[in-house]
Amino acid sequence: MAIWSSPGYDPLQRSLSALGERGAPLALLVNLSFCVLGGSVLTLALALERTIGAGGRGGVILLGLAGACLVGVGLVARDPTHPQPLALHRLLAVAAFVCLGLAPLLLAPGLRRDLGWRGHARASLGFGAAAIALLAAGLVLLALRQLRAGVWEVVFAGLSLVWLTLTAVRLTLATRRPTPP
Repeated sequence: MAIWSSPGYDPLQRSLSALGERGAPLALLVNLSFCVLGGSVLTLALALERTIGAGGRGGVILLGLAGACLVGVGLVARDPTHPQPLALHRLLAVAAFVCLGLAPLLLAPGLRRDLGWRGHARASLGFGAAAIALLAAGLVLLALRQLRAGVWEVVFAGLSLVWLTLTAVRLTLATRRPTPP
């Protein structure tokens, strides 16, 4: 909805955050969605902490940091006319991406220890490896000045959202299973 309400927005070249920059038609809604997403990621991190314990603590911490950074992305909207908030917004976004890329890799060993989570541990390794490859490709393309930020961000965010959703569904199913007497 925000894309269609923003004339001149090029989803291939510009990041999703541009839809939330000061003066954009649906900036409040876009920034609120970043905050809600961040809160959801924080909630998932807390639930995983209770479920997998110390084995995946590094991944849980990174997932919590990613959630906090996403909330920050929503609270510190892009404003090209003010360099300091723009720099903070970008720093929070990059930190969220890095944390989302590394979290599945660091969670996998803790998940692998639990027989019921082993399949998800393998999936987490795959998602984490793909995310790290995307981060590396993004850095190379940025250095070559060939990065299409919009495309890269949508692919990375999509990959991350799929993993987050699968993890949340797996966690929900695990908590609904009756425990044997």
